[in-house]
Amino acid sequence: MIWPVLLALAAAECEDGSLHLLQQKKARRSTLVSQGRSHEDFTKVAPCSGPVQVLTDVDDTFMSSGGQWPAGCDGVYEKHVIYPGFAQFVVELARGPEEALYVLRPAIFSARPESFGFLKVDHNSPLAGALKPEVDPNDPAIWDQYNAELKIEVPEDMVAYNYQDGGFQQVLKHTEGQKLTSFGLNVAGSKYGHFDDFVDFTKIGNTKYENFQEVFLEEAAKDSAKACAIFIGDDGQGDCNPASEKMRKFVKPGTQELGMKAAFIHQLTCSDKPTCEAAEATPDAAPRILFVTYLDAARKAQQHGLISEAAVGRVRSAVDVFFQVYCDEDGTSRAPETVGNLGCEQLWKALQAEPPSKEEEEETSEDAAGTRPARRFEAWCLHCCNGQISNGRGTYDFERKTFRCYNKYHTTSMWRVNWSAGNGACHSHCRSK
Repeated sequence: MIWPVLLALAAAECEDGSLHLLQQKKARRSTLVSQGRSHEDFTKVAPCSGPVQVLTDVDDTFMSSGGQWPAGCDGVYEKHVIYPGFAQFVVELARGPEEALYVLRPAIFSARPESFGFLKVDHNSPLAGALKPEVDPNDPAIWDQYNAELKIEVPEDMVAYNYQDGGFQQVLKHTEGQKLTSFGLNVAGSKYGHFDDFVDFTKIGNTKYENFQEVFLEEAAKDSAKACAIFIGDDGQGDCNPASEKMRKFVKPGTQELGMKAAFIHQLTCSDKPTCEAAEATPDAAPRILFVTYLDAARKAQQHGLISEAAVGRVRSAVDVFFQVYCDEDGTSRAPETVGNLGCEQLWKALQAEPPSKEEEEETSEDAAGTRPARRFEAWCLHCCNGQISNGRGTYDFERKTFRCYNKYHTTSMWRVNWSAGNGACHSHCRSK
């Protein structure tokens, strides 16, 4: 239903000058292509070396579209749910195999139309919240449903920069005593698509490649030739081809070195999606790595020398914490409003591929029990259910607020009926672990 509204808004914006903006963007495409060089301009290019700028798609990569077109097609997780392990994986890619303490904040590379500000990710978004290491008690309750409350693990002395604010140069300096700046999402440096791309996957991919070139050619020219990019996308639209296919062969201006270290492509379960194949690193192209879960992605990243073994362990812990909160130990879902059985099954398989030690499992279980979503489920089950059936109550208290049993993420109000929880919800959420 949203796209008819967007079409009407687009028409109004075009009359007011947005059409001119789109025309400028198109004109710039030819300029970028002439400035950025592909591998064909050289007889030999070198792999990319330097600090890493992570560039990530949003829908079906960072968070699930819930299978709602035109955002995406993945219905394994519910809409707006952040994929388990994604945030920690991004941290580890930014740090690299040597676990650097001076890093670049990740930026969004989305096909969402740039002209619609309300579709952009802002600082108050659960996506931005998921990339913050600090727990904020004022985070919205719905973030528990979206997996935005399982915070990342970062060193206390990490220093993070935005690439467009001279970040490449600042990371390379490694100056001691710099003011600590928190890791998080680079909102201002994020890039978006064009409305006229709409659902044309080729146009979407070409626009992302244009934005990729801009990182090196326009906004961050200072020392950008000494840095590298890692792109994370999915195979549901144009991220694999043409976007990653062109990115992996891009040569940084003034060098004979590739601009990309690797492209990671999330393999979706939806049908009627474009063909996408993994690609090994070659003398003239970076690798394209396909994965199902972010634990799979972390393991493959280590195999390619992009992150450390300890980093894989941290991503595994993040995935395991999500699994213990939202899934049952048999690989089925405890929270169908967040993840379906298939999602839990995928995580279970990834976790069982390399089972942790007993001590590691006990530590993860303790971490999971202390998260806000787990504590919310416990309070909800205690006050809204008798075992696995509803007790008929309409409200429950959690962290000094009163919520509805019917929807555990909604506070009470005069506009909402305080219905009791359903037996099905009690059965799924309140199974003993």
